[in-house]
This record gives sequence, structure tokens and C-alpha cells, in this order.
Amino acid sequence: MLRLRCSTAAVVLVWASALHAQQAPAPAPAPGTDTATFPPIEPLPQQAPGALPPADAQPLPPPAPVEAAKEEKPAPPDRLSVGKNGGFFQPSALIQLWGQVSHLDTQKTTTGFRLRRAEVRAKGDILPKKVSYYVGFDVTKIFSVTSGTSNVAVTGADGTSAGNATVPTTTISADRSPLQDVYITYSTDYADVVAGQFKIPIGLESLQSSARLLFPERNKVDREYGDRRDIGIKVEKKIADVFYYYVGIFNGNGQNTFNVDGKNAYDNDRAKDLGLRLEAYPIPGLTIGGAAYGTVGAGPKDTVRNRVEGDLRLEMADLIVQGSYIHGWTGPDARRLEGHGVYGALGYTIAEVIQPVLRLGYLDINTGDDIVPRTEPESGPQRQFEFGLNYFVKSWEAKLTGGLSYYSQEHGKDLTEFTVQTQVAF
Repeated sequence: MLRLRCSTAAVVLVWASALHAQQAPAPAPAPGTDTATFPPIEPLPQQAPGALPPADAQPLPPPAPVEAAKEEKPAPPDRLSVGKNGGFFQPSALIQLWGQVSHLDTQKTTTGFRLRRAEVRAKGDILPKKVSYYVGFDVTKIFSVTSGTSNVAVTGADGTSAGNATVPTTTISADRSPLQDVYITYSTDYADVVAGQFKIPIGLESLQSSARLLFPERNKVDREYGDRRDIGIKVEKKIADVFYYYVGIFNGNGQNTFNVDGKNAYDNDRAKDLGLRLEAYPIPGLTIGGAAYGTVGAGPKDTVRNRVEGDLRLEMADLIVQGSYIHGWTGPDARRLEGHGVYGALGYTIAEVIQPVLRLGYLDINTGDDIVPRTEPESGPQRQFEFGLNYFVKSWEAKLTGGLSYYSQEHGKDLTEFTVQTQVAF
């Protein structure tokens, strides 16, 4: 008992001494000593050399890998630089293949394949925004040269008739030349002067690219009165996406042709064709256009081609609506036909892949019966009914087209055609 009491007293004495030491004031600092106080520094835990870390210690995560900067590959160029003045050369092509089934009343159904278009083209600048060029060929076409003979009167030295003589003749077809558009353009802010061979300004579908047609072929009205190339000069310009004008003068002989008489190889007559086209764009996607075309300086036996046209096109979102009316006079004085035609087309694209299309048309190349009897098949009214479907593999660059056409002719035989077309373009 005595030992326990002594032990207790010793513990109390030690505790009291410690408490007194904690409550004792700290000694005054020496003069000049900084009186700012700092929190005590916790000592780092010491680990014996070679000792293993605690079992519950989490390993440090590995450093995040530094992602290498992805090198963006530049898009392949669509043109090549040429010359020393910043010019360029840009090739392009269009290939269209057809499979066709045709049936003419009272005749057998025919089937076949056709290379419809194989166009190879190139355009570019010689002087940027000042001088440019364009050249295009359709290599599915070849020159059509026809050789024959004709009888001509022979006159003697004294002026009297010496009878007739047979002489060889050569004819070059106007629509079988592989050379299509070829021209040089001189550009200014308000006018582009174009010299060469190109489309005349008649026919709304005629002036559209063959790669962007709603159907495999253009409508019959445009094919009758427009869709024609000629050699000449035109001045054109689209101003501020609001207005467009086209004024041209042409030989009138057609595509890549000339007179061949043994002496001259050029257009050596005074008759020329004049063309005018105006377009307005009141709202984005809407085109309202009109055109006039005619032959001037023609003699009584010369063929004239006089046309007037009004057209409209609306392309908004996935909808395309277009149509035109053309009135024309064609032929020499003694056999000049007056006619007209109208057509309308509608297309709507679904999910950017499928496009059903519809086209209706009417054509009458001889509205009177005083020149050509109305009973002749080619002179009667024709009605056109067409339905088609476009499948865009890759927009207009790769597409498949199917079209069913029915042509009803008042004095002739009705024609039904089904055409499947595959197309690639760039």
C-alpha cells in the first residue's frame, strides 16, 4: 500500500512539472531577431534502407502517354500549276453508258447497249482572272464524211452549154464531230469575251451540264430548237448573283463545220446568226430567263433559224422544278416551218440518294398546213410522257438512272423507250 501511494505521488509530480513547463512564457528573443512565427515543419517519415513499402501503399500511375500530333494530309489537288504567270490546268471527264429497250408501234422490240458520252475536257487560266481556256471532246463521236458524185452543167468557151459532167463531192456531217466546246475567254469586271465554239443560247436543258440532267436525254423541244453548237463570239457575264446576260454572233453552219467547195474552207456567206439570253435571280434558287435567236443577211434559199424562248427553274432544298416554251421558224423562204413546243419537269431528292423525276412535253414543228401537209408524220404534234428514277452513288459524280419514255405522235407511230444509264464524272 505504501508503495502504491509513493508511485501515485510520483506520477502526479511528473505531470504537474510538464504542465508548468507548457504554461511558462517563452524567453524573449534576442535584439534584432525576426519575431515572425512559422508553423512547425513536420518531419518526413523515414524508411529504413532497403525496406519494402507498406502493403496497402498504392503504386503511382504511369505517366500519360503523350499523343503524337496527327499530321493532316493535304487534300489532293484538282488542278496543276502551269506557266510562269500563276496559270493552271484542270482536267475532267464524263462517261455515260446506256442499255435501252425500244418499241415502235407495229414493229419488233429492239434492245442494245450504247456508249452515249465519253467526254474528255480541260480548262484553266493562262493569266488568272484575265485569260482562260476550255477544250472538250466527245470521243464516242467520229467525223462523218460522205463521198459521192453530182452532175453539174458544163459551159463551153463560147458560153454555150456543153452538157453535164459528173464530179466527186464530199460532205462533212454537222453533228458528228468529236470536237465540242473549245474557246478562249478574256475576262473583265463586267464582261467576259469568249471566242470559239460553244452552245447557242437556246434551250434551258441544252445549257445545263450533261452530267446533271434529270433524265438520260434532253427533252424533245430543246433538241428540236436548241442543243446546238456553233463557231462565233459571245459576250457574257453573271453580275452579283442577280443578273446574267449573253450576246453572241455565229457562223450558222453548226458544230466544227465549214463550206467545202474546193476553194474555200470557211464560212464565206454574209448570213450570220445572232443570239441573246437574259436571266434574273430574284431569290436564291430561282432563275427566270428569256432568249432570242435568229438568222440575219439570209437570201431566199438560205435556211434561217429564228427562235424565241421563255423559261423558269426553281431549285430549293431537295426540290427541282423547271420548264420552258420555245417558238421557232426554220427553213428557207419557200419551205419555212413555224412551230412551237413546251415542257415541264419535276424532281425531288429523298435522303440525298433517291430522286424520282417526271417530265411532260408537247412539240409541233408545223403549226400551219400550207407548207407541209399535216398528214406527214414528222409534221404532226407529238406528246411526251416520261418518268424516271436517279440513284446517287456519290452525288452527280456517280449515279444510276432509269427512265421510261412514251412519245405519242398524231400522224405517226408511237414510241416507247426504257433506258438505263450509268454515269461517272469528275
